[in-house]
Formats: sequence, structure tokens, C-alpha cells
Amino acid sequence: MHLLFCIYLQKSRIVKHLIGTISISINVTFIISPLVYFLLAIGVALSLLLLWYGWIILGASLVLLVIMVKIIDPKLKAISEDYEIKQKKYLEDLEKIARWEE
Repeated sequence: MHLLFCIYLQKSRIVKHLIGTISISINVTFIISPLVYFLLAIGVALSLLLLWYGWIILGASLVLLVIMVKIIDPKLKAISEDYEIKQKKYLEDLEKIARWEE
């Protein structure tokens, strides 16, 4: 899922506006994303065993998760707005075709 988002993001025209921050943020999220999943799994397992360092690992994974969301969220919003504009235009064109107008 994350890889598909990055591929779409690279092909989107939004990238042209955000090109300086996109490449850095994508590289950071490529590193953080698997690390978050790994630390989250280990942290939950160790926390269920009531080991104190499990709670620390779990907390660290949550902090990294928040950082990752803060990095990706503005890009997702920009892509979402672009998609909404395209969808609205498509629906308007479809409605014109359905009415036989041009």
C-alpha cells in the first residue's frame, strides 16, 4: 500500500510543486514505515509479557508513527484535492453526455 502511494505520488502533477520536499520525505517514510511496523509488533508482544522495555519500544513506535503521518498527510491531502477536481470534471462531462449536450 505504501509503495503504491509513493508510485502514484511520483506520477502526480502535485510532485512538480513539491519536488524538493517529496524526495526527502519519501525516502524518510521508506525507512520509517517498516521500522514502525517492526517496532510495533515487538513492542506489543513484549508489553503483553509485561516487560518494561516492551512499553518503551511500543512508545517509540508510536512516536515514529506520528512522525510518519505528519510527513505523509499534507501530500495525501494535496493528492486528494487533485483527485476531487478530476472526479468533479469527469462527472460533469458524463452528465453532459447523458443529456446529449456538447
